Amino acid sequence: MLHFDRLTTDHNVRSDIAETFEREWKSLRRPGSHFSSHEKIQVCERARRTRAGDSTEDGLADVTRRVVDTIAARPATIRKPWVEDVTANLPMPGYVESVSLVSRIAAIDAFHDVLGIARPELPDAGPGNPTGEFNPVAAPSKAYVPMTRGASIWWALTLVPEAYARMEDLHCVLYLSPEQMQQPGSPRALTRPQMEVLASRTSFLNECFY
Repeated sequence: MLHFDRLTTDHNVRSDIAETFEREWKSLRRPGSHFSSHEKIQVCERARRTRAGDSTEDGLADVTRRVVDTIAARPATIRKPWVEDVTANLPMPGYVESVSLVSRIAAIDAFHDVLGIARPELPDAGPGNPTGEFNPVAAPSKAYVPMTRGASIWWALTLVPEAYARMEDLHCVLYLSPEQMQQPGSPRALTRPQMEVLASRTSFLNECFY
């Protein structure tokens, strides 16, 4: 591991967490469905600045900047008409990819903040053009975006396979895997009720309406 090996050696962080963060950084160096690697890193940089109260202009398109700023700092304001409005100019795969990127960098940054250590520098961009990949099976439902398997938060990013896979990778090590979620016990240091209390409190403080 290049960026995150000191998490394990200096801070007693589980090796699977450090390895997952390393995979995330490598994924940022690859193009996504809608964004190039350079644009993906710009989205992450913008999300960091927005949460810090910095509205400095950058090279992102206006609609992308609007989406990133809202997801990063005002997620509780998002409603279906707003999603429909922004996706009139930003293709739906780009919106889903933005949600995934902003959420993932927020999780990794918060992890470092809680440990009281510096947030990792974002990687240099890699080559390549956006892939245009999306899941053709994903369909509209009661949710705001097309997805597979119905309107569940777990499947919210399935329109863009890479965006979903990266979020699932983080979810499994920072919380639980889908299989572990079906069990009443906990494989972590916290009990399952303790985990759920913390998750509920965090959701409340972040005004998560889910």
